[in-house]
Amino acid sequence: MIEIFRYGKCIFARPNIENVDDMVEMMNDESIQSMLSTKKRVITKESEIEWINAHQEDNTFSVYDFETLEYIGNCAFNEIDNNRGEIGITIRKKMQGKHYAKDIIKGLIDYGFEVLNLDEIYSIVFSDNERSLNCMVQLGFDKNFKMINYPGGIFSAFYIKEFKDIMAKHNVTLVKNIATDGLSYHFKEKIDSLSNQEFEVWVKYHLSTCEREELQGYSNHMLYICKK
Repeated sequence: MIEIFRYGKCIFARPNIENVDDMVEMMNDESIQSMLSTKKRVITKESEIEWINAHQEDNTFSVYDFETLEYIGNCAFNEIDNNRGEIGITIRKKMQGKHYAKDIIKGLIDYGFEVLNLDEIYSIVFSDNERSLNCMVQLGFDKNFKMINYPGGIFSAFYIKEFKDIMAKHNVTLVKNIATDGLSYHFKEKIDSLSNQEFEVWVKYHLSTCEREELQGYSNHMLYICKK
């Protein structure tokens, strides 16, 4: 076992081929598959070994009980894009109902914010998966698509009202608010292919529009400059 980190009663480690049989059994369980996909699949030992080998250097983890070292299941940041991370967890049927889920999710949240420096963490859960939905809501996720700020993010927020509340709390006055990304995320592939001369034109355009309120909603990040 190659341990990466620990949280609560869980050890997060690299996926281990020693657990391949348990993984195959878990992934072929109909009750688990129904919560992961709309299509029924047959997972073979060979395909699971390929999966294990493919996830030795990314943010995919197998989870073990801290005391017994029994294999609990898998979890991962399924996708990370523009400092936004999607988490997912799968727990063996025999290990469900033993309160591992909260520790796994909390561990991923801490790892995502503290190690990966993510700005936002979210999860996609089927609407009929009430157990997972309730667990996520208890841990601060919002099933109505509202993003909730990480408690440690003292000067970060997701909504304009949150920024205004922060400014009011610290008795500061807004000087400027700037869309640091502007439209760049929506044209990132095109921007990456620009020549140096074309890129200079793009930068001039961005600097000339980054303070326009009607365009700021397109930006993934905002910078609020304030004074006491």
